Amino acid sequence: MQIPNDFLADSCTGPGIDFANYENVHNWLVSLGLPMYEEKLKLKGWNSLWNIKNMREDDLVNCGIVNKRHLRSLSTAIGVLNVNQHKIGKV
Repeated sequence: MQIPNDFLADSCTGPGIDFANYENVHNWLVSLGLPMYEEKLKLKGWNSLWNIKNMREDDLVNCGIVNKRHLRSLSTAIGVLNVNQHKIGKV
């Protein structure tokens, strides 16, 4: 099985998910390099990291996020958020 080149490139140059800020939605999105989606998420009621950790890709699309790379980055970051949920709300 081969890995598509764009996925490999994204995984090497994507946002620093290991260094994400879990203090709040704003800081988390900024740390991912995707602050432009804060308003879209909040308009649909996704206003806390405790809620966002339950999002699926179709929820992201429903918020108006359609860029494939951004969807992939956010989906990965949400998975990492679940692993690191003990850090939510901490600086």
